[in-house]
Amino acid sequence: MKGKKKLFFRIILLGFFLLCIGACSSESEKKSQVDDGKKETKQVEDKKAKKEKGIPTDEELIAVLDKNLETMQAGDIEGYMKTIHDESPSYESTKQLMEQLASQYTFDIEISDVEVVEKSADEAKVAFTQRTMKVKGPEYKNNEVKGYHILKPYKGKWKIYESVQSSVQYLDENGNPVEDTSGVTGSDVPASGDYVYFSELEKLNFTIDDRNWNLDYYDEDTNNGMAIAEFVLENETVENWSELYTIHYYEGGKLYMTPESFISNMDAAIREEVTGQIDFQSYDMTAEEGFYEFYIHDDPIEPNQHEVARLFYAGDDMILVRYTRIGEPMDDATKMKWVTSLKQVTAGQ
Repeated sequence: MKGKKKLFFRIILLGFFLLCIGACSSESEKKSQVDDGKKETKQVEDKKAKKEKGIPTDEELIAVLDKNLETMQAGDIEGYMKTIHDESPSYESTKQLMEQLASQYTFDIEISDVEVVEKSADEAKVAFTQRTMKVKGPEYKNNEVKGYHILKPYKGKWKIYESVQSSVQYLDENGNPVEDTSGVTGSDVPASGDYVYFSELEKLNFTIDDRNWNLDYYDEDTNNGMAIAEFVLENETVENWSELYTIHYYEGGKLYMTPESFISNMDAAIREEVTGQIDFQSYDMTAEEGFYEFYIHDDPIEPNQHEVARLFYAGDDMILVRYTRIGEPMDDATKMKWVTSLKQVTAGQ
């Protein structure tokens, strides 16, 4: 099960924002004037044919992303939101996040590896690499994100519907990669506050249930303000478990994401990684917390599993608590038992 642990720790990240990609272009080798004329004629005919079918050109898609980046850099929130699909599940949370960022930060953003991967009359997928460095503002985790944007038409105009990250590399102030810290398992897991963030987890008021649970995995990344603790039942390990209780800690997480945007990105990232069937839903979303659950089944790699989770703020920090069970879906009574348990987790003093 170690692969699954790495999957979810990788996709649950801070610093992933719906920033936009810039345009990129290429120039082919020059041919004769006659050949160029034929080529241009064919391009015009191809574009016309695609337009008639409702399929956007690459230039049309990149123009949307150009405008998105331009307005974001200028702090033009109204203009920025005109490039976001009005029916995007993250529309409101994206607006809130951009307003917060525009009021506090100035960024230096470099875009590369832009590629229109696929497109149809209903949807387009554009891959990118984005390097974001803070120029001015409070603490921020510089990063390089690889991912893609999904664009869909809305009332005749193409707009960004959602963005999905494939990987995140955090960077220091000079733009150099920041190495991850290694986690510890089994008997090496700290029994007291031996780590920077371990004491923050100790402050949490929570009980799992009356069975014997052991902390079998702990990891923290002080450079990026994150920690994870995984609890398993007695005689099980994080390498081989049937039930798993996980706590994620994000220092200053409230400054980076709303519950709605975090869970929306979680949904998209899981769908990108898992090839089996995924039933995902979020609920009870507020400005301070949100819940989600998913059931993965019929995947060639991941075992069938059902998870319920709650995301909430503790001051400016963000906490995610998750209960995951291998096998068939939990019945309603069992699921509500765990949802109630997650609701009772509070941040101590």
